[in-house]
Amino acid sequence: MARATELLITIDRAGGTALRAQLEGELRDAIRTARLSPGDRLPSSRMLATDLGLSRGVVQECYEQLRAEGYLVTRTGSGTVVADGVTSDGAGGPVRPRRGSTPRLPAPASLIADFESGVPDLGSVPRADVPQVGGGVPGDLDDDRRLSP
Repeated sequence: MARATELLITIDRAGGTALRAQLEGELRDAIRTARLSPGDRLPSSRMLATDLGLSRGVVQECYEQLRAEGYLVTRTGSGTVVADGVTSDGAGGPVRPRRGSTPRLPAPASLIADFESGVPDLGSVPRADVPQVGGGVPGDLDDDRRLSP
């Protein structure tokens, strides 16, 4: 596990850039320039925060952002590591996943409930109450129509 000094991360507190953005940029640069290789373990958020004089929350947010972008992988009990399949174009350009390394998502499970906004669930309306609300006969209601007073 590397320490901040081994990663050559520097934070400029006098600069106008937010500390989190600086840390994210430094870690992205370390991955792009191969100072950090796929599978390399990063320091714990607590250790990196102490080494750099940052709050642990800033480091955790940075790790979470880089994980969301695909640069890092977090495994419970194993810490945070550089994601497999991350390569640089050699010119410091954007990191691209290697061919064939795109993770496959499982097929979506059938929905238990539909939480689509603005669409009433007419199946849950008590049919005995419909004549009072809609002014019609329960058999006359089309489930695709909205109930109107």
